[in-house]
Amino acid sequence: MTAGSGLLALEAAKAAAEQGPELFRRYHQRLFSAQFHESLDIGNVAQLAVLAEHEGLDPQPITAALSDHRYRPAVMNEYQEALRFGIQAIPTVLFVDATAEGPAKAVPVVGAVETDIYRQAIAYLEKLVVEESLSD
Repeated sequence: MTAGSGLLALEAAKAAAEQGPELFRRYHQRLFSAQFHESLDIGNVAQLAVLAEHEGLDPQPITAALSDHRYRPAVMNEYQEALRFGIQAIPTVLFVDATAEGPAKAVPVVGAVETDIYRQAIAYLEKLVVEESLSD
């Protein structure tokens, strides 16, 4: 994987979303698999087009969007927003206690991890919520 490869993949995913939610979902999952399970170069425009075609997308609009970087501002805005939440890696899942008053409590799960790690994060957040309700 090369530096910045994630940026092109994120732009490609935005372009894929224009072809519909189901195709986007399939492509999005395929990008994760390509990077984390197959070690494919998702910073390569030709590779991104092949992956799109394999998932039933029309690769031409994706390669066109990558050549003019039309989705880069949106990707960079989302990146800045993620940084404000303390997110610095993909994937990151935040389990948030939305019922709390004041600052929300969040438990991040970073990286491609086993399902048990997600269960542990949820259990930990539940424990925090219970402890806070008992202290009130």
